[in-house]
This record gives sequence, C-alpha cells and structure tokens, in this order.
Amino acid sequence: MPNKTVDMYAFYTGRVVQSFVNGSGEQEIKTADLSRYIDRSAQTITSSTGELKWDYGSGAVKYDTPYFQGALGFFAGVKTELSDIIIETDNEYFTFAAVSMDGKPLKLSEKILLQAMTRCHYKGYATEGDKILSTGEPPHMVLDIKAKITLKNFVARHVAFLDELGYIVRQEEADGENIVIDLAADGFYTLVTAEKAQGHVKQHIKKESIEGEWIFPSEADCFLDSPIDLRYLNEDEAGQSGFVTKDGEFFRLGNGAPVKFWATCCGPGLIAQPKDKIDFVAKKLAKMGVNMVRMHGPVYDRKSSDPSVITDEYLDSFHYFVNAMKKQGIYVKLSIYWTAWLPMKNEYGFDGFTGKYENKGAGCLFFFDEKLQAIYKKWCERLMLTKNPYTGLTLAQDPAVAIVEIQNEDSFLWWSFTRELLPEKYMRRIDGYFTAFALGKYGSHEKALEAWGGFKTEHDTDSLFGVMDTAVLTGYDLGKENYDGDPGRKKRGADLLQFYTEFMRDFYADMTGFYKNKIKTKALVSPSNWTVADARLMEGLERYVYTAGDVIDRHGYFEYNHKGETAGWRILPGHTFMDISAVKNPDACILQINAVKGFPHIITETAWPQPNRYKAESVPMWAMYGQLQGMDGIFIFHMSDTDWETNVSNKWPLFVPSVIGQFPAFALMFRNGLLKEGDVVVDVTSYLDGLYNFGGFPLHENFAVDNLNR
Repeated sequence: MPNKTVDMYAFYTGRVVQSFVNGSGEQEIKTADLSRYIDRSAQTITSSTGELKWDYGSGAVKYDTPYFQGALGFFAGVKTELSDIIIETDNEYFTFAAVSMDGKPLKLSEKILLQAMTRCHYKGYATEGDKILSTGEPPHMVLDIKAKITLKNFVARHVAFLDELGYIVRQEEADGENIVIDLAADGFYTLVTAEKAQGHVKQHIKKESIEGEWIFPSEADCFLDSPIDLRYLNEDEAGQSGFVTKDGEFFRLGNGAPVKFWATCCGPGLIAQPKDKIDFVAKKLAKMGVNMVRMHGPVYDRKSSDPSVITDEYLDSFHYFVNAMKKQGIYVKLSIYWTAWLPMKNEYGFDGFTGKYENKGAGCLFFFDEKLQAIYKKWCERLMLTKNPYTGLTLAQDPAVAIVEIQNEDSFLWWSFTRELLPEKYMRRIDGYFTAFALGKYGSHEKALEAWGGFKTEHDTDSLFGVMDTAVLTGYDLGKENYDGDPGRKKRGADLLQFYTEFMRDFYADMTGFYKNKIKTKALVSPSNWTVADARLMEGLERYVYTAGDVIDRHGYFEYNHKGETAGWRILPGHTFMDISAVKNPDACILQINAVKGFPHIITETAWPQPNRYKAESVPMWAMYGQLQGMDGIFIFHMSDTDWETNVSNKWPLFVPSVIGQFPAFALMFRNGLLKEGDVVVDVTSYLDGLYNFGGFPLHENFAVDNLNR
C-alpha cells in the first residue's frame, strides 16, 4: 500500500505531475497547501487559478474568467452571479457558457457567444425506476430552455438568436445599461455583437413542442454563412507548415505555433461511407471547432483467411478520409490495432486457439508474438507507404497524420492478461522470458527461489534439463493484496512488475523505432492508453512504459451500473441503468490526469455513455478541467454516423444535441486557452525500484472504464 496519500480532489485544483528515476530512493512528494482550495466541510473545490469553483454539495460548477464565464449543474431558482454575468434559470439541470469570440474581455468584446443546454433523449424514451422500458426513436427531444441572462454594462448591444446549426433566426437591439436576455426555449446559441450580426438569416419556424420539450430538427447543414462557424480556427490545410511536433509538455504546429486538439473518434463504418458524406462530416467537424480525428478500428479484410490483407476498396476509403479531413484543417491520429478486433483462429496460423480460446482477442499476444507483429507491420506498410491518390503523398510523408498509435487498450498489468485468454503454449513463452529475467537478476534458480522465500506458483515446472520454468503471475493476480501478503510472494510480484514494465517499454521502444526508421514517418508515436488492475500500485508504471514514445494517452468513461445482456456496447429495453451526475459526485468523477513531466497528454476516448440524463456535463467538464490540468488533446467518443445520430442503441453518440451541440463554446475556450492552466499542486518523483516493490503513488486516476471493458 502506498506509504502516503494525497487528497484526490487535488486533480480538480491544478496540475498533478510525476517523474521517474532509475534505481532506489525515497519517493519525493511536493504538495501545495491544498486546504486553500479544498473545503470538505463546505463541500467546495476551488481551482488554484481561482477561475473554477465546484460546489459538489449543491451540484454546481461556476467558471469565471475575463473571457469565459458560465455555470453548469443544479442551480434552478438560484441567482448565479459572476463577474460580468448573472444567470437565472428554472431548469433543474442546465449548462451555460459565455465566450468571447474576438479575443477581447467579455465586457469589451464585440462578438460574444452565449451557449445553453439542458437535457435530451430520443422521442418515446421511457423508464420505470432504473429499468429502461423503451429506447425511443428519432428524433431527439430537448427540454425547453428556461433562462434569463443579464450582461452587466457590455459594449456589445445587438442580440441575435441562432438556430441549432448556427444560422440567424431573429435579431434585436438591447437598451439600458445592462442587457437582459430571455434565452430562446428552442435554441442553443445566442450571439451578442457590437454591430448587427452578419450571416445567413433563416426563417424561424417554431419547433413542435410536447409537454415542455421540443423536437430537435435533424436537417443536414447546408454550410451557409454562420457567425459562429469555427472553421477559421483551423489551418487552411492540416500540416501546411509541417508535422506536429512535441515540445516538452506541449504540441506545436510545423511553424512552431502552439496547438491543442479538440477532437473525436470514428471507426471503419464511417470511414468507408461515400465520399460526399465524408466531405460533409469533415466540414461539419471543422465548423464545430474540431481539429483532429482519431481513425480507430480494424483495417484488415475480415472476410479473408489472411488477416494481413487490406482491400483496395478500404485503402481508398482510408486515404480519402485523411484527405477530406486535411482539406478542412483537421489532423488525424491512426489507431489500427486492438486485441478485440483480431479474434484468434487456427486458420490465421495461430496454433492453440481452439475451444474456449477460439474467436477471442488474445490479451498481450502482440507484445511478444512475432507472427502477430509481422501482420501488424504489413498493415502499417500498406497504409502508410502506398501513395495516397488524393494527396500525392504517402501517409508516412503527410504531415496531416499527426500521431500514430501502436495499440489500443492492452497491458500485462491489466486483468485481460490471463490464462483464460491465452493458451498455455503462449503463456509458457512468457514464463520463459521471466525465467531468463530471473536468471539474469539472481544468477541461478536456487538464488531466485531463495529471494522469493521459496514461493512458487502452481504453474512452475521442472523442464527436461532439470531447470525450473518460472511461471508468471498474471495481471489479475498482481492486482490482489500482494503488498500485504506473504513476503516471498510480494518479492516475486515485485520482480514480475519490473519484468512486465521493462518488457512492455522495450516493445514500445522497438515499435516506435519501426515507425520512425522503417516507415520513416515524422508523426508522433503514442504507445497505448490503458489502465491497470490496481491503480494505487501500478498506474505510475503503466505511464512510465509510455515514455518509450512521444505522447501519453489515457481513456476514461463515466458510466454507472448499466446492466443487461450486451450492455457493454448497446442499450436495449429491459436493461437497468442509474443516472448519475459527476457534478454531485467528485469521488466518482473521471477528470484526473497524472501527467508525466516532459510529455504532451491526451485522452483519446471519453464520454458519459447513454442514456445518462446528465451527459450534457461531459463536454464542459472535460474542456474546463482538462484545460486546468494542462491537457493537450481531448477526444470525445465517438462518431458512428456522418450527421445527427439515429441509432437509439448507440452508447457513445457524438451527434446528439447535448454533446456536439456544446462544442462551439467549449472548443473555442479550450483551443484558445481562455481558462488558465493550473499551478502544479502535486509533484511526485518516484524511483522505479520503489514502484516495482508496490510503493505506489500517493493519488491515482479513477477506475474509468465502461462496461465493454469491465
């Protein structure tokens, strides 16, 4: 167990950073006076910048900077007063943001976006207690916005009410010292300008309303002139000045300008859509402030008996997608391998994957199996070394490819590393690697066993040569109470932690070298993004492993108690589900980043999965607390269609009002840094020997996987 703990609310006050030192020594922990920011009796958390105040007792967060102000959560009937704005609402749950669009403080700004959101769900969605009776059907229903906003003595005097696509519906001129605006019940966006707003004027058609909710129109955008179109934030073409580079803890464009990425993910089903739909979605994302997309999914032909094959058709779609995004100033991150995407079969040439092992993803096989690694490298060579007919460049040469990801969500330190997923012949190979490690460390099996107090596992065996094969404890075993148990078991576990850590880091270093030296790309390399069986003890080691690459990544989902068959990946009638708001539950919240000094940090998958009625907090909470903690990229998961979502069983929809509908204000804030990055409030230096010996970290990120990975 870690010797010292730090209040986990520290993450919500500023930056938590760590660094690693080879060898032995006492862990060094430097902390700010957290009592200045955390008041557990009052149930409040204030950021070290003073710009964020989280009242988790009542369930509300206020943000107050010269350029960006607002609040979210439960504050119906309460007058919320900020430096320059007063918010009054009758909505039980509400998010509101005012953001300067011209770089001037709000009071002096000549163009201010006011953005509001309540709750949304599919028409006919019904529950009884925690049970889902019906998932409903398109379109979405949005709860009426009931809010009055007072702007105190602003320079801007013209008020334009916009529709859900950002087009002008009506305008009026304010009078009086303060501007009092009753927000439209059926609109997210209001623009306040010094002169009358310019842009496409759309005839207002009152939206159909049913008992305090309005039917969200799902019309396609025609991309006319919108005064809140954020396409201008992107370059004319992604990569026009060269590859994105790593500068310590920051990203820079090819011309040296600092950049943060507001992003999302998509899979093969979307990538393979017709070209006109891909052009549409690229324009849509750029308009909403997106400047990176993670292309995330298997690339091989799943109908072929040869898993190394990528069809000409899919390669063409893949290349076209990169080009379409590039033309809208959107970079791409490539993610082409996850163990679950390649179910093992004998016909693929992987002997032993029969019976209970057949058609399952083989956890950790990629780390050591040369055949699987050869298949992966063929994918990379085909994708990245074939000239893209739409750009004239290979993806290896194309600076629009900003980051390549070695693999998604796998680790020796996670529960999926188990003999239930890997046949014994493959486990014996890992056993052999560990045996060699133990011999290298102790000189003989006898001395190793002596160091381990004679502790053996049930899988230890004597070989034909009279030499013991020392079997590993799996990630599941290491997540148990090894640090409080038998001293011999603990010592053997410590050696295993060192073995696993060094093995994975060497693998990622080799694969990083493959991308840089064989593929010859200047794209940054992101090793992986996973969590561990016991975050208290092993999270630091997983992050240390990623220092073999250029970028530190993680994933995090805020999901609570969704149960039922197939609940891991879809929603069905009969499932049970508990709505929960992070704003009232900071202990369960997932907004924590244990940053590694000297590396940019991104989160390439995050969401409040459906049907959580409070998912409207996901975008603002990540934007604000991600910015506070120095995040360099936030990827909201995920696009499954090219426009408004129609799949009522999709757990992670991007194109719904409460998610992408909130992109404009928060993308603008995050990318332009309109909320200050926090001070370093916790700085930890860990010696690797201490981490191997279950020394752990004084605070850790929450267990933030969705049901698909539990």
